[in-house]
Amino acid sequence: MNTLGDSAATGRRRGAHAIAAMAAAAAMLAVGIPAAGAVETAGAETESTVAASPSQSSSASNDGATSAPSSQNPTAQGATPKTQKKDSQKKAAAKVAAPKAAGDCAAVRTWDVLKSCVDGAATDGSATTVTLAASIEVPTDTTDTESTPLDQNHVLYVNNGAKITLKADDGAGLDGTRSGGRKGSVIYVYPGGSLTIAGGTYQSIGTKERGAVIMNDGTVNVTGGTFRNNTSAVSGGVISSSGTVSVTGGTFTGNGQSPADDCSTDATVEQCHQSNLGGGAIHSTGSLLVQGNVTFDGNYAKSWSWRAGGGAIWASGKLWVKNATDGTKPKFVNNYTSVAKPERAADGTWTDIQRGGAGGAIFLNGDSSMAWLTGGSYTNNVSGYLGGAVYTEEDSTTYVGKAVAFDNAAGHFGGGLWFCPSGNATASQGGNIALFDNDVNTTLDGNTANTAADGNTVTAGDDLAIMNPYHKWYGDPNKFTSNSFHLLDTWFTDRSNPAVTWYRDGTPLMESSGYFDSWLPDSGGWYGHGAIALQAKADPAYPTEKVTTPTTLNLYVPGTVHAANGAASTMTVPTGDGNTNFTTGVALKAQVNGATDAERQATRDEAKGSAQLSMSGNGARLSGGAFGSNGVVIFASPSNATWEKTAVGGDGKPSADNPLAGAVWKLTVTQTSLDTASRSTDSTPYQDGDLRPADCQVAKPDPYQCWTSSVVNGEKTWTMYVTDKTTNGATGRDNNPEPGVVEVDNLAAGDYKLTEETAPPGYEKSSNVYAMKVYAAEAGKLPKDTEITLESGPDADKGLYAKARDGHALIGNRTNGKVSWEKTDGANPIDGSVWRIERKTDDGTWTAVTNLTGADGKADITDCVDTACTGADKDSRAGWFTVEGIGAAGTYRLVETQAPEGFWQPGDSEKVHEFEVKVSDGAVSTDWGKASNVIANTPAAVTWRKTDKDTGALITASASKWELKRYSDASHSMLKETLAVTDCFPNTSCSGTNDTNTAAGVITVQRLKPGYYTLVETQAPNGYNVGDDTYTFVIERDATEHVVSLETGGRQLDDNKVPNEAKKVAMLPFTGGMDGRGWLVFGGLFTAAAALALAAVNEYRKRKGLA
Repeated sequence: MNTLGDSAATGRRRGAHAIAAMAAAAAMLAVGIPAAGAVETAGAETESTVAASPSQSSSASNDGATSAPSSQNPTAQGATPKTQKKDSQKKAAAKVAAPKAAGDCAAVRTWDVLKSCVDGAATDGSATTVTLAASIEVPTDTTDTESTPLDQNHVLYVNNGAKITLKADDGAGLDGTRSGGRKGSVIYVYPGGSLTIAGGTYQSIGTKERGAVIMNDGTVNVTGGTFRNNTSAVSGGVISSSGTVSVTGGTFTGNGQSPADDCSTDATVEQCHQSNLGGGAIHSTGSLLVQGNVTFDGNYAKSWSWRAGGGAIWASGKLWVKNATDGTKPKFVNNYTSVAKPERAADGTWTDIQRGGAGGAIFLNGDSSMAWLTGGSYTNNVSGYLGGAVYTEEDSTTYVGKAVAFDNAAGHFGGGLWFCPSGNATASQGGNIALFDNDVNTTLDGNTANTAADGNTVTAGDDLAIMNPYHKWYGDPNKFTSNSFHLLDTWFTDRSNPAVTWYRDGTPLMESSGYFDSWLPDSGGWYGHGAIALQAKADPAYPTEKVTTPTTLNLYVPGTVHAANGAASTMTVPTGDGNTNFTTGVALKAQVNGATDAERQATRDEAKGSAQLSMSGNGARLSGGAFGSNGVVIFASPSNATWEKTAVGGDGKPSADNPLAGAVWKLTVTQTSLDTASRSTDSTPYQDGDLRPADCQVAKPDPYQCWTSSVVNGEKTWTMYVTDKTTNGATGRDNNPEPGVVEVDNLAAGDYKLTEETAPPGYEKSSNVYAMKVYAAEAGKLPKDTEITLESGPDADKGLYAKARDGHALIGNRTNGKVSWEKTDGANPIDGSVWRIERKTDDGTWTAVTNLTGADGKADITDCVDTACTGADKDSRAGWFTVEGIGAAGTYRLVETQAPEGFWQPGDSEKVHEFEVKVSDGAVSTDWGKASNVIANTPAAVTWRKTDKDTGALITASASKWELKRYSDASHSMLKETLAVTDCFPNTSCSGTNDTNTAAGVITVQRLKPGYYTLVETQAPNGYNVGDDTYTFVIERDATEHVVSLETGGRQLDDNKVPNEAKKVAMLPFTGGMDGRGWLVFGGLFTAAAALALAAVNEYRKRKGLA
């Protein structure tokens, strides 16, 4: 959006800051703390001069108001140098205590001591720890005129070179309840200074400027602490920063940016309707990282103009929001950008939202800003404008990790996701956004002027809406001509099967912008101010028109319209079927696939459980209930590379119609070939080190999963091997389960080398070297595709490289004249399978081939795993097979007669794989047709569920432990092996647990060998008694895939639900002797015993004839 000009008060504040700088500098010298750049000359009557240094205005953003009040910087740039006699220094120094010894800073209880500890900290880079031992009252400003500077004694200064950690005892911190609206921040961090807040409560501090608690031009780390009810009239209720901020712990609650009591009516307060303001908790124009166990709850921003917002965070520059390495998500809940706190209707939907800024939780400014949103939970955040949870501005680029958005709502367009007329987005096979069950509903919009006209409607696109670029093109025809979105029907949970079916859901008009309603200032030059911004056609109504996917939705300005300057559109709209190219807006709704409600819900739950980033319950007054953007958004991990392995066709070139599975690739990059200037983490080939798989965050990572380094020819070189993944859920760095297609993400920008380590079975390995260039992301632009080109290789192999239609590299292989195949578990080769090859006879029957080289007349082909392969298999690698000697052309089939131990035997259709052997000019080739010679088996497995005995509900609070034993006989007398099993929970490594199922309360053990099994619980979940039943099941040899059922006491368990009884609170024993109840019990027992004894005597007498 466009930006308003400088505020009227800018000049007044700057003048006040200059006066403040001179007075503050004098006060700094008075307490013996030299200002930055100060030089003191020896001599009894010599004057000391305070030199100018960079002021806090260095953190100014483009709002026309200074970003950091220079009244807090005692050496503000532009301040007139001030001199003082030494006797005046001594006189002033008597009013403020000199810096204390280090021991005085271990239990600080007063403001004066705290100030001396902070201001007087060492500036040589050595660490200083200050511990608060009480809740310290923040000083009150005694002046309220704009020309009067802030009292320097009311600010804590972290000087250049200081490295301070602020800790706090329980209940300790800083309290501004009685300080009033201060003129500046409580703490100012100089450039070169470093402050870490590790604990404490910082509450009820208010400022008329930026950053009530901290103004930062250096480095701030927040690892803990509570920040609540702090406010700024300008921006940053807690922190305003132009430097570096890292937040990895702590809670931010109820902090706000509030220029006036009621910004909806007080139009005289310019900051109510001024751009670039906001950030209820944090306002950052530098670098900001939020990661792990951090909570932003109920923070707010009330400014409602262009580029204003961010209920929790307003960021310009660079922003990272990540999960912790253990999976803990930062929480953004109940934050809002509105002049009034949003309310819910009786049915729980947001209603009557008033005007406000964008990004209920996070606002990312333009100005070439970059964001990496790869984590976080965003719930019940609200925007009085756009983007209920997140909004990103024009001229910004945002990477979004695997995300899910559901149960969000917007007043008009895009209940889940919305793009402005100048927004663009794309997605990769490695990550995208799962959108479902979102809504558009006019009850969210409090602006009653936003009504339908001319037979239109004012809502469209429950899940997704993209506006036509006409609105922006009208004002700037040279810049905005088209926008696009790459639409997928699969999710990151399963790349093989479509998760949703997309339908058209109304049509936003070409003229509709989705944002420019009457509550926004009309700055002139832009088309469509008012209700026209929200007009749409109801047709095509959901679910009448299905969208063919995957596809790229392209939106164009047609050549029949004119811009504000009279220029006609020169765009030529490509021909299409209406599902690809549009001259209107596009609005869509996703229908989750599945035959039953239970299947559809399972698909939803899988996305919710495995997403890195979750958005639900958020709302926007206009558009983008969860996420809105006017910039570039990439729904993928940063920096992807894609290539494809294919067979060489009859023309000797790679053929996209014949993909080959099973290749292993080698990626290398030298340290000097990495583009360190674009890095967000350390200098490894990972673009973002926190996005590494858990297995790569260990001391010695697996080179087939992770990057490893070594010194080659005197230079540090990184290497990683990538195995072509052919099934969903298989491990490895390949994100694409399509056979032959490899996609690797999270690559740092740089120049890599790609070589073939292992060819697909049956094909010759190529010795070509391919150059792979990964480009750094640029703000405001869709990322450049990674380029893979042929760098070197033998002349005979140069024809093995080509480009696919979509631009990715095709890398071909020639057959080796042998018959080869590979047995895998879906990703990795496995040994132990047995095969035979059969040839189709002229009468259509099949006969076993026994004349293979080394077969000795036998039909069975066993897997050779020795260096000397004397049998039919000539490949010594486990799981890989190569046989020779077929010779004659014809139709053959490969039959699996024995599955590897621990895997189900394939069924009749799955165990047979047909191929053709062709002979031409003495050369033998193999054609697998539609079949694949990479053959996967399903592990033999058992799954059970830990449930509550009374309620039947799954127990997910804590893990249970088990002992699984395998016997060779049905009587369970001959023990073969014992496994200890622990329930593996989500976001944790399952290594060592023997449970391959990350769902809490659901345990799966795979690769079960044939035998008779017993299962016993050894440790119950917390709060439950250990079950004393023994459960049994059988894995039969050569059994095909089936659900294994548990039995106990001759009874089969329902859905393998193993119940636990909750522990009961035992009755305390009676004390002080037996009371009446005890005697009654005792008497009852005595009477019963006597009756039994009498009966026995009578029986005896009868038998003896005595009765």
